[in-house]
Amino acid sequence: MTIESLKWPQDKSFISRLNLEEKQYWFAVQDARTMIFLADTEEFKQYWFWHYLIPLKIKRFLYRFKFW
Repeated sequence: MTIESLKWPQDKSFISRLNLEEKQYWFAVQDARTMIFLADTEEFKQYWFWHYLIPLKIKRFLYRFKFW
């Protein structure tokens, strides 16, 4: 299964296991009309917030202090 073939919400668990870079790629290769529709749904907003935005903010926060 390729990243391009993953569809929301059928493959939600596979999408959540992608790393941040792969999630950005998945989002970019999706049909724009579908993503506009999804952006209005509360379920997708919460999913994207917890599985993409929060990890991204944590990564940026840690990078600022260079803990690794």
